[in-house]
Amino acid sequence: MYASPKTIAEPPSVGGSRDDALPEGDGWDGAPTPLEGGSNDDVLDEGEGSWGAPTPSSTNSFVSVPVVKDTPAVNMFVQSAMVASMSKTEDFIHDVIEKRLKDPNTDGVRKECLKMCKDVYEDSMKAMKKTVEDTKDGNLYKANVDMSAMSTDIDTCKDCMGHVYNKNDPEFKKFSAWIDGMANDCLDKITGLGD
Repeated sequence: MYASPKTIAEPPSVGGSRDDALPEGDGWDGAPTPLEGGSNDDVLDEGEGSWGAPTPSSTNSFVSVPVVKDTPAVNMFVQSAMVASMSKTEDFIHDVIEKRLKDPNTDGVRKECLKMCKDVYEDSMKAMKKTVEDTKDGNLYKANVDMSAMSTDIDTCKDCMGHVYNKNDPEFKKFSAWIDGMANDCLDKITGLGD
């Protein structure tokens, strides 16, 4: 539950929680929680404290949660987001990339791109792990650097996939939108502490 929200774009069902508003099977355990719609400034007044644990989010996209000027809360959010992202990235590598690499109908150009994506996603998982360590150590500057490295790795694969699949591959498009949103949200929170 968020502390003292002024507005919530999507109200919970009567007698229910915000999670009730998600279609069945739309969320996944351990995902960082974004609110849908509205601006971060509309949701939490500065100095109102931290928010509770993340709740499931749509796997199609990642929408921002409030910026909180509370270092422990940001650390908790970023750590939770990175742990969930490592798991989701590992699943994506196994369920999509490796499956396509084994498909005899995948041509040479696509195989090379898929191999490169596997490598850069594995590198991005290392950056996610470093980001968790950085936030545990309270080093938000280094967390920012590692998050940026992760984003660069993800963009490398996105560029390759855009060329070989004409940016229309639904599995890569869905994963890319989610991981980009998560990375941007974490970076916003990390850099927001310096404002």
